[in-house]
Amino acid sequence: MSENVNVRLFIAVSSHRSWCIHFASSLLGLIYRLGKVGLGEGFNLESFTVKILGNASCLSMSREANLREALDKGYTHILMFDDDMIFPDDTLEHLLSHKKSIVACNYMKKGNGEPTAQNMEGKLINSAERTGIESVYSVGLGVVLIELDAIRHVGAPHFAVMWDETRKCYWGEDLYFCELVRGSEPPVEIWCDHDLSKSGISHVGDYGYSFKDLPVKEVELAEAAE
Repeated sequence: MSENVNVRLFIAVSSHRSWCIHFASSLLGLIYRLGKVGLGEGFNLESFTVKILGNASCLSMSREANLREALDKGYTHILMFDDDMIFPDDTLEHLLSHKKSIVACNYMKKGNGEPTAQNMEGKLINSAERTGIESVYSVGLGVVLIELDAIRHVGAPHFAVMWDETRKCYWGEDLYFCELVRGSEPPVEIWCDHDLSKSGISHVGDYGYSFKDLPVKEVELAEAAE
């Protein structure tokens, strides 16, 4: 029988607004479950800290500060949340169970009906049509678990915002992070948990965007009109 993995967990929240009740309920539910149930089979929770950086008008700075503290203080994992996400109380257990260096949830962007995860060809990934976990090129960092030893060799900045001359737009700091760790030596693989993504994750705007909000395909519209 293999020994349990000892976990020293840093839960990091980047916040620049008043929380919606749904995010607060999600976070409290996860923390309560963590204290009552722990991490599930194969893991031993040595300690955990919750760090909330309020008034974080610059998301890149907030993410970098949380990551730096977690690295400097010897935590084994950082669980990062944005304050506009809804997630189930067993999110951490799901992500840990895969035993991957970086595993995240795919979720819908607000308003445009697109997922955040991209495959190796740069195409968007619909988690509603997949199951299990998948190695991805990039994914949003609204719900992500990172094993800190896996990225300790990767220097700052981790979350820069860069200009894309071809597309005439800025890269998000999450895409920068994914490209950075993938291109490091040794490279760090990034995984997406499709089952968790489609069953319990929402991105809160005017309401909670989820995979139910994917655009209806033209063929489906045609069939409905007949």
